[in-house]
Amino acid sequence: MGQSGGKMPGNLQLAKGEPRPKGCCESPKGGEVNFTIDAPGRGSVWLYLLLPEGHEGASTLEGVDSSGGELYVQLDPSTNKTGDTWHVKLTLPGGFDPKGAKYMWILDPKLDQHGLPEANAVRILDPCAKCLDSRYAKDWNKRGGPKFSPMAVVPDRRAIYEFDWQGVKPPNLHLKDLVIYEAHVRGFTRNPDSKLQDWDATAGTFLGFIQKIPHLLKLGINAVELLPVYEFDETACPRKNPENGEQLCNFWGYSTVNFFVPMQRFSSRDRIGAAIVGFKTLVRELHRQGIEVILDVVFNHTAEGAWGEHFWHSWAAIAKNRYYILSNGQDTNYTGCGNTVNANDPMCSDWIVECLSYWVDEMHVDGFRFDLASALTRGNDGKVSMDPLLIKKMANEPKLKRAKFIAEAWDCSWPDGYLVGKFPSGGPPRWAEWNGIFRDTIRCFIKGDEGKKGDFATRICGSSDLFKHNGRKPFHSINFITAHDGFTLKDLVSYNGKHNTCNGENSGDDHNNSWNCGHEGDTGDGGVNHLRSRQIRNFMVALFMSAGTPMILYGDEYGRSQRGCNNGWCQDARCWFSWSDSEKQENNLMRFVRLLISLRKQYAGIFNREEFMSNKDIWWRVHWDDPYNYICYVLHDHHATGQGYAGLMVAFNAGHEVRCCDLPQDKPWYRIIDTNLPAPKDICENEASSVKITSQSYVMQPYSCIVLKTYSDKKSIKEYARTDAEYGAHQDINRHMKEVIKRRMSMEFTSSTGTPHIQDIGKRQSNEAMERMQSMVRMRSLMSGAFMDAIEEGESLETKKEEAFQPPPRKPSREQVQKKPSKLPLPAKPATGGEGAKVIDTDLGDKRVEAILYPDGAEGRVLEVRAKGFGGGELIFHWGLIESFGAGWSNAPEQVCNASWPDKTKTFPGANQTVFSDAEDDGFRRVMIPFPRNVKVKAVNFVLHQPPKGWHKPGHQDFTAEWPQAESLFSAAADRATEAESGKSVRTTRWKVRGGNLMGVGAVWAEGALVHFVTDLDTELMLHYGPGDAYNKWVFARSENFRSAPEDGVKEIVVKLKPVNFIIESETKWGHMTLMHRYNNCRDMIQTWSSRSNTGEAAMRRMPSWSATFNKDALRRASWSRLPSASLLIDPEEEKSEEQDDELWSWIFVWQRFSFMRLLDWQRNYNTKPRELAGATDSLANKICSVWKEYPNIRLWARWTLATIGRGGNQGQAIRDEILHIMHRNKIPETKGHFYEEWHQKLHNNTTPDDVGICKALLAFLRTGGKMEEYWKVLHDHGITKERLASYERSITKEPYMHGDAGRLIMEFENYLRILQSVHDALDLKTAIDAAKSCLPKQVMDQLQEISGSDAKMKRSRSLGSLDKDSQEKSHQRFMKLAEARLGILGILNDSKTDVGVIRQLLLLDYSLETQQSVIAQGNTDETRLPTLCEQMKAFLTSVVGHIPLHGELRALLVDWTQLAPECANLKFGAGPAESALMLKALCDRLARVVGEQVDTFQTLLAPKATTLGQAVGVEKNVLEVFVDEVLRGSALFALSLILKRLEPQLRSIAQLPPWQMISAVDHPVQGELVSVPRMLHMQDKIFETPTIMLSGLVSGEEEVPVGVQAVLVRDAKSAPDILSHCAVRARNSGVLLASCYDSTLTEKIEAELLGQWVQVVCSADGSVEIKAAERPMADPKRMRMMARSASRDLTQELMSKETDSTKLVNMNLKEDFGCKWVVTPEKMDKSKVGSKSLNLALLKPQLPKDILTPQAVAMPYGSMQKALTSRENAKEWLSKLEACLAQLQPTSSNEDAKTIFQEAQVYVNALQMPSELDQALRSAMEEVGSKEGEKRLLNLYHRGDAWDATKQVWASLFGLRPWVSLAKAGRSFYDLNMAVLVQELLPAKYAFVLHTKNPFTNDPNEVYGEVVPGRGETLVGNYPGRALSFRARKGETPVVTSFLSKSTLLRTQECLIFRSDSNGEDLEGFAGAGLFESICATSDIPCMVRFHRLRLLTDHSFRQTLLSKLAEAGRAVEKAFGSPQDIEGCVDPQDRIFIVQSRPQV
Repeated sequence: MGQSGGKMPGNLQLAKGEPRPKGCCESPKGGEVNFTIDAPGRGSVWLYLLLPEGHEGASTLEGVDSSGGELYVQLDPSTNKTGDTWHVKLTLPGGFDPKGAKYMWILDPKLDQHGLPEANAVRILDPCAKCLDSRYAKDWNKRGGPKFSPMAVVPDRRAIYEFDWQGVKPPNLHLKDLVIYEAHVRGFTRNPDSKLQDWDATAGTFLGFIQKIPHLLKLGINAVELLPVYEFDETACPRKNPENGEQLCNFWGYSTVNFFVPMQRFSSRDRIGAAIVGFKTLVRELHRQGIEVILDVVFNHTAEGAWGEHFWHSWAAIAKNRYYILSNGQDTNYTGCGNTVNANDPMCSDWIVECLSYWVDEMHVDGFRFDLASALTRGNDGKVSMDPLLIKKMANEPKLKRAKFIAEAWDCSWPDGYLVGKFPSGGPPRWAEWNGIFRDTIRCFIKGDEGKKGDFATRICGSSDLFKHNGRKPFHSINFITAHDGFTLKDLVSYNGKHNTCNGENSGDDHNNSWNCGHEGDTGDGGVNHLRSRQIRNFMVALFMSAGTPMILYGDEYGRSQRGCNNGWCQDARCWFSWSDSEKQENNLMRFVRLLISLRKQYAGIFNREEFMSNKDIWWRVHWDDPYNYICYVLHDHHATGQGYAGLMVAFNAGHEVRCCDLPQDKPWYRIIDTNLPAPKDICENEASSVKITSQSYVMQPYSCIVLKTYSDKKSIKEYARTDAEYGAHQDINRHMKEVIKRRMSMEFTSSTGTPHIQDIGKRQSNEAMERMQSMVRMRSLMSGAFMDAIEEGESLETKKEEAFQPPPRKPSREQVQKKPSKLPLPAKPATGGEGAKVIDTDLGDKRVEAILYPDGAEGRVLEVRAKGFGGGELIFHWGLIESFGAGWSNAPEQVCNASWPDKTKTFPGANQTVFSDAEDDGFRRVMIPFPRNVKVKAVNFVLHQPPKGWHKPGHQDFTAEWPQAESLFSAAADRATEAESGKSVRTTRWKVRGGNLMGVGAVWAEGALVHFVTDLDTELMLHYGPGDAYNKWVFARSENFRSAPEDGVKEIVVKLKPVNFIIESETKWGHMTLMHRYNNCRDMIQTWSSRSNTGEAAMRRMPSWSATFNKDALRRASWSRLPSASLLIDPEEEKSEEQDDELWSWIFVWQRFSFMRLLDWQRNYNTKPRELAGATDSLANKICSVWKEYPNIRLWARWTLATIGRGGNQGQAIRDEILHIMHRNKIPETKGHFYEEWHQKLHNNTTPDDVGICKALLAFLRTGGKMEEYWKVLHDHGITKERLASYERSITKEPYMHGDAGRLIMEFENYLRILQSVHDALDLKTAIDAAKSCLPKQVMDQLQEISGSDAKMKRSRSLGSLDKDSQEKSHQRFMKLAEARLGILGILNDSKTDVGVIRQLLLLDYSLETQQSVIAQGNTDETRLPTLCEQMKAFLTSVVGHIPLHGELRALLVDWTQLAPECANLKFGAGPAESALMLKALCDRLARVVGEQVDTFQTLLAPKATTLGQAVGVEKNVLEVFVDEVLRGSALFALSLILKRLEPQLRSIAQLPPWQMISAVDHPVQGELVSVPRMLHMQDKIFETPTIMLSGLVSGEEEVPVGVQAVLVRDAKSAPDILSHCAVRARNSGVLLASCYDSTLTEKIEAELLGQWVQVVCSADGSVEIKAAERPMADPKRMRMMARSASRDLTQELMSKETDSTKLVNMNLKEDFGCKWVVTPEKMDKSKVGSKSLNLALLKPQLPKDILTPQAVAMPYGSMQKALTSRENAKEWLSKLEACLAQLQPTSSNEDAKTIFQEAQVYVNALQMPSELDQALRSAMEEVGSKEGEKRLLNLYHRGDAWDATKQVWASLFGLRPWVSLAKAGRSFYDLNMAVLVQELLPAKYAFVLHTKNPFTNDPNEVYGEVVPGRGETLVGNYPGRALSFRARKGETPVVTSFLSKSTLLRTQECLIFRSDSNGEDLEGFAGAGLFESICATSDIPCMVRFHRLRLLTDHSFRQTLLSKLAEAGRAVEKAFGSPQDIEGCVDPQDRIFIVQSRPQV
């Protein structure tokens, strides 16, 4: 070790030291100081010590005087280092106190000539220092001195070791019992009005905080959460407040300098260690009062190197890469504060745990709230970990065992950093979380946002969706409405937006979910302030009456405001607590919050929950499908004592309507809270003062909430459940029950008086509605029954008669007991008829005044006024009647005056006086005034008078005793904004109008708007409304009369303004309209949409890379070993939003397309200046391009819309100027009466795109020497008629004439045409190229120049020239040059960095080039060369993908086409020409399917809108009929379809494909009447009485073949089902011909020639089908009917002739289990136990070759379902319900009735509980199978819950409509059906296959036919579009591919079990059960997009042939094993092993 240049004091000794504790630590008794620092990778470490001048102990050191000194100590790594920790100990001389000595660390310094660190060596602050030499409280935010550069200080050991805790222990409260108060130490008491003792020293300090603990106790707070209390630099904010020039500061403190040191500016004393003592004292005193201390800690970032200056060094100087997360050596910013702590680095995490332990162990704090806690889960790479090292260390640290951990579970990286509900615990569930979703949901709901009702219900019940899944409890949700970051509660209801200019920066969140209640900021409007007061209380009720742990922000209890600043981080005084304002609210909001917290504690059993709410705890009384924000529910207190049951009814009316809350009957209800009432009525002081509700309902005012209370015994609550069944008792029997309820909700009937009377309803409803009503009531009764059962299971209580709640009697006071009776008794008091309501409760200093209003028993009122503290002298009640609000005092009637007590009332003009009685036993003096019913009273105003001069009243107002008023009928009609979506914003305004009320509601959302007015004015009222222009002037107006509302005396009007309304109104009703107005309107509509739509961000996340699409090297590197796929899963909410976007944008496009087609006025009653039109065009075009960039999901719409408008630009004024210059230069007179002047006037006032056509027509006239026919011909080509010319505002009625020099005029007007085209002609190619010059790279420009020849020679038209005269090859070459140029343009467009202005020019240029390509493609009708067609297809496909980038399948097709089509086109794919054609055919089939889907989508979106708009503006019908066709013909989709059409015959010819494919072949001719249907699904229930041949459109494969149908001919291949679909299997079993046609023209011909005729169909073995007319055999209807059914119903007729047990016909065997075992293994399977699936596999396995495998399997045999139903777990409840349900099924039941019954039956099956014996049997059987095979694969995949869910779903599929229909057709009964369940391992299928060992198309027994798909086989046998790879293979021959894969989807399997239905249906004669019942995977498959070029099966010919040969051999082996042809299903695993999954005899 070394020392300074001066001699080390001889009495100061150095020692090795210890590595712990961290930092600087003096021994408890003094004499030694240990120093440590963690410094990994350092070779030289120095300790720098500084003894300040005047240090008290300096004289005890040898050689040191009072001037102090410094010392350098070099540490020896051999002795002073342990691991990465350096340490040294100083032994001190006796009497030396080291406190105040400063120290720093120096690492790896350069040394000076003395061998010491150089003077400029970096001195490092100890990260674990316990004290610093920073400023004290008096220097808060002090500027002008030295920069903040603290040194570490040796602390006063007495502050550490000798602090007196006085025996006070931490409260150790449970998290669920906390009421948290977030506060700032300085902000809480710094205000001068805090009136602290020794204010100058203690204000804003720890000790000052202590003086305000009584305030917390009074509120009921038991935990404080303190904003940062450790050392931070408040001066780290250089800005000043621009509003007043005050210096700002870092007030919050979220910028830490040291984490161990308490903030010294929070200390009330200026000495070493005072902050430590002050903080400990605060903790001790809070603990003494039972209040816990939670610290807000900021371990996510530090102040070091963060934004702004700093003049000190610490963590970064020690080991930056260990303490911070870096990227390329630079700080990352996941925190928004400049750096991010590397919390999961081993060293850094140890430091954090050490710090937390210090605060818990030494400072006694109780917990921590971790700021931006998600940052603490990030690893060194910045990625979020769900198992972070730090969290695990915290969980395992013994010192932190009692600490509470609260996470702010997000950081500044979205979405990976948003971990609300899923923050890791590192062990058992422990972490609580700030529930930001609770905050946002409650804010939105309370302010009236619709669509939040369900979310609100979830939040108040504890947010189980967030916390339940990971084992946490409701109390782990820290519920809050406001916090330090954001608005205060007062500001939340006072400001719509932030007002943060005081910060000198644009900081703070813009998304506050706030509402100013009608005025921004402070206002004197009493109505607005009353609404704000209600809203604050509503928020408080929602917070404290929710399950979870509540937290409020300091000052919210009185309404603290930051004057609209929602980011007060740098504000000091603005964030102070105002104690004077708090005092003003003592009896108002403060009282409300205090009593509300008390109420929560009183009902701790409801709110302080350890489990989430269930049906036993909450009873919903709400219609979930009503979008209005009204919600009501009853909370049950199971911990109530006394009368046995207590419940709270809570209701929120968060909207603009008056709502009536129906109360459950036969129950006394008492009002505790009504936020609409003024204090003190808003909340009852205690239960004794609660107000009984005497009516059956409670009227709730807008934006208010109520809390009511009831008591009752167990018996009555059961009656409550029965009589209120309509509302439903519990909401989660299971998810299936919810679905049933949802489906039946449409017929729900509600009644406030209990269960509806069916007889009454029947008078107004049809029989069908009656049946549904009964079903609804039955369902609700079932739900109520669950709650009644729960009550019956509870503790039994003695039944006693229910009585109304009476408050407990008050014990008499000592004074009351000792008081002697008065000598002079008073007259008898007026009689009262019941409990009174306290209407006044006011303190006047030491005096008190109360007023109570009683019923008098005769429908009148008795007012009692009592006063205390006024002494014994005369006291007079001076009062007057208020007959209507706003009126003055009036005298009381004589009958009132004479009946007053204790003496008669004296009357004076305008007032009355009554003398008070003497004080009674309770100290009060009283007056009682009776008011009979016939006396009209609104209120009584009064003051108290003590003669001669004493007048007493509250402030400047009189006392007001207000009478309860009859509930107003004024309310809004229901469903005000039923069409509004969740994104809308709603604003409500109320007015008092001429003695009445008027309320207006405005709702605005992305798709439109709605206004709704309601009034109770008794007069005729009319609404006058219309749009305004930019100057807020009316454009046009409409008027409508108010209509009667459902409420008596109320009128209303609703006006809905959707885009269609606005568009049609503007085009038909506006007095004037021009292109400028239309463009401006369109721009405003798009602006509104973009400001509200949230789809852009989500769509951008899914936006793929454009360059990667064409990166061939990347494509080739794709691995063959994995499944080639891309996930198809998209957030359903995103899909819904994008569908809404399509709806709006299709309207915009139709609107602008109509304008482009001149179907709308271009100029009506308004003159538009050219520059104005150009400006409007620019503005709209730029907006379209902006959203094109930001919203990938609407790019096609934006592009199409852009093409309909002009180019705009800066040439607008040139149009006006240049025409005038031309006239001047050529001396054309500016006089009326000739063409040039008329056109000049039109151009000057209102230029339109017509001017382009007029100019071209004029040029044609001039060039031909004045031929007028050329002029009119060109005008005609542009759609301009003589009538149109005359219709302009400045009409053109004259024809042009030759004037002056014709050559000069031609040159002038050619130039002028360019100006016109630059503004109007968006698609003019030359203009487009000129405009885009600066945006294009040279290569692309060269290509365009080559195409056009040159700029000078290019013709100014939309055509490139007479391409039809070029050869095909030259045309194709020109096409490909266009394609190359477009590819370059699309690359620029799809670059995210491309500017909006560039996008605009390139979109227009690209559209023009596409038009040229389409002209070439359409012109080359004779092109048949495959390579040429394939190149053109790729070009157009590239174009489509470039503008629909989110269409995953189109993108996949483009890549597949790029990789595969060239080889196929050259006939070099696979085995040669045939396979090449088949592969290309598969690509074309898939593309045709996608193009068809797109066309259908556009037809659906555009056609109705075009019809609506067209009819409104009078467009001809024939124009509307072809509107969509014309749009599509102008798109690349049409070009794609053209090329597909040209490819089809070429491919079919090369591949030698027949036009028909047999799906179900028959070996005999089939006859019947030919009928045509669009799709078979709609016909499956129809019975054809005549033999029928059905020519059908779509056949999905799920249908039943209708009775009487002999053959089904599918029109085209894309509409055909798979050969193993349900429909195909049924057809083959029934002998019905099913064939699909590949040539749609053939089926069109058949339909045209043979429809309605008797035809004969003959199919041959080669796949050809002959259809011809035949002679109708007979006309007798009876015999015809028999013939119709003979083909498929012979067995039915035979069976129906037998006697059948009608009971068995419909009933299912539910009890007979056949004595079965729960589970059987394969060797124990036989026909009596299992179906053919299980049995065949069991028989097959031992006979297969070793290289053909089967999956491990066991089976639940026949009877296992019945065994489960009759088990003890299910027999009592579910079996009986299932029996009762199925008893409704009758042989005559319709399919609709049967479907409803089966849905209910499935609910009960899915509710079954798993018998424990079944679980054990499954495990044992799987263990046995695994042991025999040496691998327990089956058992390893078994999970009880998943297995049971899947088993129930298989069983539930027995009860379905399809089995019902099939059984009826076969004449079988449900009783005959048995169901086994085959349990197999779900193999990781690389490919799945189906084999038919006898070719079903040719019936050749020597040929195997197979189909193969990638992934799981459900895509093969299910309803997935496209075809499989099919092949045929004769023994000994090479397999022949007959079709390649054209499917879009593959299913990626998950490792799990599959549960296969295995019924005996296939063994029942006449009934085939194949495909009827479900097979369920325990874990769902992942649907993925197929990418052909990555499938080895397609691209590797050798592999394909080998695999297909193996499959064919496997099929033959299975056939050999069974001895008959087989249908086989199986798969190929990733190791290319073949597995047989199931086999059955071939049908």
